[in-house]
Amino acid sequence: TDAPYINNAPRDDVLTATKDSVLNILHGHGSTDYFSASTPEINGASILAKRQFYPALWFLDACSTLQYCYNCASSNVDSLLRSSALHIFGSVDVGTYGSISSYWYLPYLTENIPISDVINLGLNNSKSYYEDDPNLGATRCNILGQNQLLGDPLVIYHFN
Repeated sequence: TDAPYINNAPRDDVLTATKDSVLNILHGHGSTDYFSASTPEINGASILAKRQFYPALWFLDACSTLQYCYNCASSNVDSLLRSSALHIFGSVDVGTYGSISSYWYLPYLTENIPISDVINLGLNNSKSYYEDDPNLGATRCNILGQNQLLGDPLVIYHFN
């Protein structure tokens, strides 16, 4: 969205700001049905309460946000898909130590290339961070390859 970054903004404000946006990037801590980008946290039920959203790319930049939760009433993934998300990009595991994963992908979102190429370029861009310092290899073991995309990989977004 074009909304400014606000740490722990009110949840209703965050979800309202995303309603007409084609790119929604949320940073925080997360799990299958929890996202700490707001106060109170965003979860599947709060997403469903605000639907429908504009068909968009949702980038959930936090741990385990893309895992599907079979025992949850509504997971992040399920709720976003039911609310018109075109793509969901997030982590299937614990996030990377010392890195906000969206940092590696954002430079490529304005290139008018398929979203799959954006992801590949971002992953390649991050490799020096993970491989150049052998002393820190163990602390940076959760590389960006643990991020996954749900949706058509050939779609091209036109962000300016």
